[in-house]
Amino acid sequence: MWVCMSLFHSKKGSVEIVLDKYNFAAGESVSGKIKLNVKSPFVSKYSFVRLFAQQKVRRYVNGKMQTSMSTVFDYKYPLEENKQFSVTEEPLEYSFDIKIPNNFNNPASGGVVGKVVNVINQMSGVGTINWYLIAKVNVKGSIFNIKKKIKINVV
Repeated sequence: MWVCMSLFHSKKGSVEIVLDKYNFAAGESVSGKIKLNVKSPFVSKYSFVRLFAQQKVRRYVNGKMQTSMSTVFDYKYPLEENKQFSVTEEPLEYSFDIKIPNNFNNPASGGVVGKVVNVINQMSGVGTINWYLIAKVNVKGSIFNIKKKIKINVV
């Protein structure tokens, strides 16, 4: 069964990320489809699907709490380069398959040990890891690209 996320609309088109599930384990593959609806013709410099993970890090510096986001994993899966898109009745579909590395377990995922590790991480300023998928089509000559971002769970 395919689950669909809502669409992001722009003047040139919209993109939809379709996954069969949203919960994954380290080492699993994130597989799905990108559906591109073209509303008006355009040329794309490039398009890709990006899987990335960010971790919130909190530190005390000079007695003040500072928070920053650190990207701990980033992979781009290329789809097309320098392509002319024409209006179509049906969305264009692109399949993708990106493997989550084996060494990315979220320690807060469960059990007493997970809870203890989570408390230690929070005290040391290290937060949980958040995972995202982005589908992006770069529209040549425009500041407005076609893109969609969704959050997935990796436990």
